[in-house]
Amino acid sequence: MRKWKIALGTAVALGAISVASVHFLDMGNLSLNAGTAAATPAPAAFVMPVPFMANTLSDRQVLLSQHGIADAFDLAGGSDLMVVGIGTTDPDASLVIGGMIEPAEIDELRRAGAAGEMLGHYFNHDGNPVETELTRRIITLPFERLRNRRIVAIAGGAMKVAAIRAVLASGLLTGLITDERTARAIVDTARDEADDRGQPQALPNSRQPELDR
Repeated sequence: MRKWKIALGTAVALGAISVASVHFLDMGNLSLNAGTAAATPAPAAFVMPVPFMANTLSDRQVLLSQHGIADAFDLAGGSDLMVVGIGTTDPDASLVIGGMIEPAEIDELRRAGAAGEMLGHYFNHDGNPVETELTRRIITLPFERLRNRRIVAIAGGAMKVAAIRAVLASGLLTGLITDERTARAIVDTARDEADDRGQPQALPNSRQPELDR
């Protein structure tokens, strides 16, 4: 039986799944529902034993050189599927509320053009990565290791439409799980922008991921 390796960058409830054939790596907040957690045999689970962001660039290098952390990064880099969340750059973004980023730091990212976040990487409205001194201290997989991967995002809500569109525009996603209202808002915004430019409507993503509702 093939062992599937799944990297989780968001809180996910996992239901009917053959846990005996799955390895989970928690890159964020992993939550297994009661049915999965009680399953026998239990799924093999690993965690990324590091803070979201190092205090300095040199601290980041020290943390990444640790044996257990390097192994976790190798596992994430070789995962078959990455299930991720999408964050905003609003003052009340979850990373700010959770104390992982200071309000002044999210303000700096917003001034630099950042509109959405995925796995610690920030993107502007055109889907281009936004780099600041802060982002260089975030402990996550390098951007180049996210290309041509199977990455599915779970995100929804009016407050996340701009962030979702920014991450879609990066071309990294192969799928998006959202609600109907959010999906319609994404499509309607793309249509309005296309009308303003006099161009055909298109979702802001070269890979055109499927929108699961």
